[in-house]
Amino acid sequence: MKSADSKSIKPKKTKHNFVFELYVSRKSLLDIRTIYNCKSILADQIKSKYTLNIIDIYEHPELAIKENIIATPVLIRKSPLPETRIIGDLTDMKAVIEELFSI
Repeated sequence: MKSADSKSIKPKKTKHNFVFELYVSRKSLLDIRTIYNCKSILADQIKSKYTLNIIDIYEHPELAIKENIIATPVLIRKSPLPETRIIGDLTDMKAVIEELFSI
């Protein structure tokens, strides 16, 4: 799913290796939509290699505790620093892109 706005915002040309973690809870309908939105945004915006780890907080509660996850879904850009967190289903693609790629 692409938005007209998502095409007008491109991340700066960079040699960074992007690493993301997406925390979900039992792959509910909201989480399925978020996973789809996340993969769409990353595929459209990152032309180089990136890593996306999808973590179910019920299967890996220790990771959720370590990252202080108090709500899902949460997308975390782990690398490059600084770390960025976005809570929600990522439907506002323009805002997500601006937040994720403001390096």
